[in-house]
Amino acid sequence: MIFINLFFLLIFMAAFFLSRRRSLDWLQKLSKKEHSLYALYPMSDWILSKTGLYKSLIGKKDIGKYLGAFEYSLKPELAYRLHLCKRVATVLLILIAFNLLSMLSALTSNGYSYLINGLYLKRPGHGEGTANVKLQVKMVDNKDSSETAENEEYGPYDLIIPVFEQAYNSNELEEAFEKAFLYVKSKLLADNASFDQIYGRLNFIKNIPGTAIKVKWIPDDYRLIGPDGSLKNDSIDSEGVWTNITAVLTYEHNEDVYSREYLISLRIMPKKYEREELLQRMLKESVRAAGEESRTEDSMKLPEELAGYRLIWNEEQKENSSSLLALGILLAAVAWIGGDRELAKRLKQRKDQMLIDYPEIINKFTLLVNAGMTIKQAWLKITDDYERQLKRPGNKRRYAYDEFAITARELRLGVPESVAYEQFGKRTGLIQYIKFASLLNQNLKKGNRNLTQQLIYEAQEAFAERKELAKRLGETAGTRLLGPMMAMLLIVLLMIMIPAFMSFKI
Repeated sequence: MIFINLFFLLIFMAAFFLSRRRSLDWLQKLSKKEHSLYALYPMSDWILSKTGLYKSLIGKKDIGKYLGAFEYSLKPELAYRLHLCKRVATVLLILIAFNLLSMLSALTSNGYSYLINGLYLKRPGHGEGTANVKLQVKMVDNKDSSETAENEEYGPYDLIIPVFEQAYNSNELEEAFEKAFLYVKSKLLADNASFDQIYGRLNFIKNIPGTAIKVKWIPDDYRLIGPDGSLKNDSIDSEGVWTNITAVLTYEHNEDVYSREYLISLRIMPKKYEREELLQRMLKESVRAAGEESRTEDSMKLPEELAGYRLIWNEEQKENSSSLLALGILLAAVAWIGGDRELAKRLKQRKDQMLIDYPEIINKFTLLVNAGMTIKQAWLKITDDYERQLKRPGNKRRYAYDEFAITARELRLGVPESVAYEQFGKRTGLIQYIKFASLLNQNLKKGNRNLTQQLIYEAQEAFAERKELAKRLGETAGTRLLGPMMAMLLIVLLMIMIPAFMSFKI
């Protein structure tokens, strides 16, 4: 996996340095504070150009004119190119980050290996405890390939081998023993057919249901039946072995104890093994024997052959680098798809803000025209007031007034008023502002006689539409609050119900 990570990293570095050779004048106009991924924009633009992705996307989406509302210094085509560069830069950042995480995971996971030369297990040092090493083993037929058409293979199998710490010598000998007791609660025979045909585990119940009687099981031969009902029938004859179990039933009342003993005869049959199960059993026994033989040595030699099969050992590495890389690719795809949703959200916020500001703009324009100003003078006055307010701390930019400022600059540069107002309406893309620009152009042609009355009527309609917009926004906010309200209701219900249930139990 580390080679795949290095390959991706080399591709990223090569693309990054190749993209630096290109000079992009429009990128120099961008604010580095507003564009946090500015360093990746040249690489993104290089990828868009070399792969032909820009040409294929620019023909499908006509949103460059709307993007100009966020980047006033760029033409619509360049604004859309910047939008694509931002999306590609986000994807690149995710891929690079997860590729580095994947590489780090691969490097740290391969830092230590117990398996040496494919045949020895490194023992922990004194006082380091027991290491449970997970290995994979494959059984390959040890015959020459010339004898059979195809070598017989079994596995690979997963084995967890306890590698005990290096044993002490006779002067330092110290051993520790582990004991475990298992308890079961079902009928004695369990899956066995009868008492004279016992192949599997016996279930030793502790209590008799519906009574206060306790049961204690005492096998006659613990070499055949364990205290938990397990069978040790790996190496008995095919005819089986008869043995007895004593069931001691005990009932306690006050200080009196009553007990009865019942003798149950059983015939334990040899365990049924498939060939593959038998090989696995032999394999575990061989590994155990190899471990016992080398307890005082600094390494444990694994068996090379078993029952005519050659053993091939491999250690399973605990690393998730491939998962991290796959997750990074998935998140990059989600980020790319979510780019259009983010743009749609920004456009909707722009539309709502401009609709909210529309009545205020119409009202200001009407007051200035009634005061005797011409349309151009009123326009420039509104723009100058807005730019002065922006210089004060705490005031934020407003999209509608920014469009006014663009039109004001066009008027100062000598663009005809009718053309400037028409372009203003097209840039906004909203019916209300297009109607406003059309109203101004009509009055430029016919005179200002009815302009005041038309503006007053337009202001009344704008305030009515603003009320409707406020209602819609309020309903949307109420809908968004349903999720938190439901969560709070669930928390309150849990706070009430949990103490109630606890009191019932008491």
